[in-house]
Amino acid sequence: MKVKSVNASNDKLTEPLADIWSQVPGKNLGLAPSPIAATQYLSPFMALKTDHGTVSNVELKLAHNGRTIFARLRWKNDRANTVIKDLDDFSDGAGIMFPLTPDANAFAMGDEANPVNAWLWKADKEKPFDVYARGWGSSQRRSAEISGLETQAEYIDGFWHLVFKRSLRTSLIGKELVNFTPNSTLGVAIAIWDGGNKERAAQKSFSGNWEPIEIEP
Repeated sequence: MKVKSVNASNDKLTEPLADIWSQVPGKNLGLAPSPIAATQYLSPFMALKTDHGTVSNVELKLAHNGRTIFARLRWKNDRANTVIKDLDDFSDGAGIMFPLTPDANAFAMGDEANPVNAWLWKADKEKPFDVYARGWGSSQRRSAEISGLETQAEYIDGFWHLVFKRSLRTSLIGKELVNFTPNSTLGVAIAIWDGGNKERAAQKSFSGNWEPIEIEP
């Protein structure tokens, strides 16, 4: 799919329900329960869970305006889970992940030689997280300030609408942050957590292997 080049301001593209998003083609990605049996060595109890993965698809739209890249996710959730009041309460969440090397594995969240970079939004948090991982159980949640990552979300009529926003290239160029170059191709994978189903950590819906994306000039 394309990361569409559009002539629009950052403020407008950051709005999840803005009219500009009707001009951006999207793709519905099927989601399946994440393969948490792979976490056996980390958490034998969690590896036995089978009731996660209630969200079955997500619409993804990608755009950039020459300076900033935007990813809009839209998915159905029976209710908005935004507040944690007790130990067994969990919030809705969404993540978008990119490979940092051509051989990075989406299912395993990379490995020692082939890491990944992800953006994580949690409905109960004011700011998103920038995530760096080298395989299951290795995720490092970092402040969004490291890359200038921002999010804006709206819940309406049973659907979450979420926009991730970040500069095409960060001022801190390094091996732990994904950067986007027009006329290049990359991959993307999506994860969704239904807090109402007590989903957290590895318990989530997942889009599977990388979806190829092409960044328009």
